Amino acid sequence: MSQTPITRKYRPRPSLCKGGVANDGLVHQGTDEHVRVVAWNIRQGGGAVRTPQIGLHALSLRPHLVILQEFRASRGAMLRAQFADAGLTHQHTSETGDSNGMLLASERGPSFLIPPPPGVPARRWLGAWFEEWDVGVLGVHVPDDTRPGDKSLFLHGLLGVARGWGSRPLLVAGDLNTARRGPDGPGRYGGEELLGVLWSLGYRDCWRQFNPESRESTWRGHDGSEGRIDAAWASPAAATRVRGVSHDHAGRELGLSDHSAVVVDLTCSRPAKGVPARAGLF
Repeated sequence: MSQTPITRKYRPRPSLCKGGVANDGLVHQGTDEHVRVVAWNIRQGGGAVRTPQIGLHALSLRPHLVILQEFRASRGAMLRAQFADAGLTHQHTSETGDSNGMLLASERGPSFLIPPPPGVPARRWLGAWFEEWDVGVLGVHVPDDTRPGDKSLFLHGLLGVARGWGSRPLLVAGDLNTARRGPDGPGRYGGEELLGVLWSLGYRDCWRQFNPESRESTWRGHDGSEGRIDAAWASPAAATRVRGVSHDHAGRELGLSDHSAVVVDLTCSRPAKGVPARAGLF
């Protein structure tokens, strides 16, 4: 995991877990104490045109924590700077080169990172425990069906972590490359049965809990195939704290990615201490 500081002027955001004025003057509408998590696959790290728009669009969703999949460190300096300027100054990356990795940026610093299980590539796994929020957030990018062995190994590793996590709240969010045929799209995806195992462990699909009859898709391929392969699953202790979940399709419709972002609001069981993070600390 890399933690590379960059020096930027920092304009404070509103105190965490409170509705307030964001850095561009818009007001976040939340009224209860909450944490907003945004998970988004940005497609091959962005690019000269897409990258700045990706950052601005992600920030327009008013996140307290962002998890990007397919983040590329080689072209990600602008994204990191945009997030830092907006108050997401605690940043961790799972890849330092030109390969697809992940970026986690948050207003509060994590107490510890959640290591990947054996056999799971670190560039596809990035999570942390936040003591101030009393929640763990785990970003995942599951391999697709072109690598069934890698996909199975990843999902079994994820199930192992889920079994061992215990009674602590955990939100698993990102590109699962897995969905249920029918409710989540017409395609058949490998690993579908493992979602059932996750359910049997008490984890709940946040979107499906709020939208049992929805047929929305979060990804559309160049050949017209589509499915709801991006999701957030909450452990038993976290599921009771999910106050809302949505798919942000606007970024996909603008051509910023072929994926929609998943947005989850969690109630805070512990209010923040109100001490602003210093710029440049990742």
